[in-house]
Amino acid sequence: MDRESLTDEVRNYLRDKRYVVVFDDVWSLHFWDDIEFVVIDNKKGSNILITTRNLDVVVSCKRSYFTEVLELQPLTEEQSIELFNKKTFKFEHSGCCPNDLIVITNEIVKKCLGLPLAIVSMGGLLSSREKNRFVWQKFIENLSLELKKDTYLIGINKILGLSYDDLPYYLKSCL
Repeated sequence: MDRESLTDEVRNYLRDKRYVVVFDDVWSLHFWDDIEFVVIDNKKGSNILITTRNLDVVVSCKRSYFTEVLELQPLTEEQSIELFNKKTFKFEHSGCCPNDLIVITNEIVKKCLGLPLAIVSMGGLLSSREKNRFVWQKFIENLSLELKKDTYLIGINKILGLSYDDLPYYLKSCL
């Protein structure tokens, strides 16, 4: 099916419907140019949600008169610890961090920089480890090795690597 036929088919499908269309992790600066004639404002309360980590994409999509931009912030330290504890201690310790792991938990959470994906990944990985300060300390010391051998973390590392690769050169040195 060619582009024009596909555009017509999608427009006809959406014409009489209330819809929500989600485009996740958009990187193309020409994205809005490509879709603005496909999605229609049919006055039925429809919404389009576009997520991106690229501010230039935001600017290119803002040309639309009905655009609202929500900039997400990293989690606070308190929110980060709460999320980490829920993920890590879900089935034990009543979902709370044991006293002997509080200091090292705070260290781990700080390394995640308030990023939910990083926090959940670390919490999930440590949830299956012995809840012992020495085991966790060794884990932190060997984190770069863990990132290379754990298949789940390899995927997360690739995702986060995309964000790093897209940073301006002057911000890369901050990490």
